[in-house]
Amino acid sequence: MEARSAIQQLANGYGLPAVITENGTQPTDDSGETFLRPHLDALLGAMASGADVRGYFYWSLMDNYEWNHGLNEFKMGMFAVDPKTKTPLVSPLATGYGAIAVDNGF
Repeated sequence: MEARSAIQQLANGYGLPAVITENGTQPTDDSGETFLRPHLDALLGAMASGADVRGYFYWSLMDNYEWNHGLNEFKMGMFAVDPKTKTPLVSPLATGYGAIAVDNGF
């Protein structure tokens, strides 16, 4: 099922407002162009068609550990911390998402 249809079915099927709480994955490219933009476009399309969506959260602010991957870091957050220097790192995905937010769209 495509993302737009899934959002519409969820939002309209229960008659309740929806909040997308997890939409992230490990990006296949640096900026999220192949994953993030199509999903946001689908979300906007579903909302334009009447889906009552009240919130959207990409996934995780920081990279995290996924238990099914052992204790290996799974890179899917918008920010990371260099394990050696403890310096915060902004991912290209965060920069792209920030640009969408600043422009109020794409």
